Amino acid sequence: MKILETTDYKIFKKATGNRGVNKRMVERLVSSVTRNNLLQANPIIVNESMEVIDGQHRLQVAREMKLPVYYIIVK
Repeated sequence: MKILETTDYKIFKKATGNRGVNKRMVERLVSSVTRNNLLQANPIIVNESMEVIDGQHRLQVAREMKLPVYYIIVK
């Protein structure tokens, strides 16, 4: 699998059925990423329509911190 990278956060869409983004979880992840940025080691998973299957919190953290989003496209 190829890990892709972008700072164009607008290409990602919310998948039907995804839970909402939990603000407290995002705050904890921001703190964690500030100490030890492992976003590249934990890419988000999207489908071919760029809907986020897994990683909406990591996407939000990257967006807030203006960091690249690392992602994998699955069928």
